[in-house]
Amino acid sequence: VLAVPDLRADLQAWWRVVDVNGDGRLSRHELIEALKAQLPIDAAKLDDALADPSHWLWEQWDKDRSGFIERAEAPGLVAFVQ
Repeated sequence: VLAVPDLRADLQAWWRVVDVNGDGRLSRHELIEALKAQLPIDAAKLDDALADPSHWLWEQWDKDRSGFIERAEAPGLVAFVQ
């Protein structure tokens, strides 16, 4: 088990740990599970976002609508966390 770095402090290290399958992008599941583990946030609301591909969070984060969060889209995620 790897410690998950703080997204705001070291995005690259955080990405390496959270990208479980190593494909260079984050699936909805990878991202939501990481956020639930790290942030004092309502897990049920994140689960709702996981279940709904058109949830407003995905519209905010997944700018190219690929269904994944790529590194180029990370600034929106960092802004959400801050």
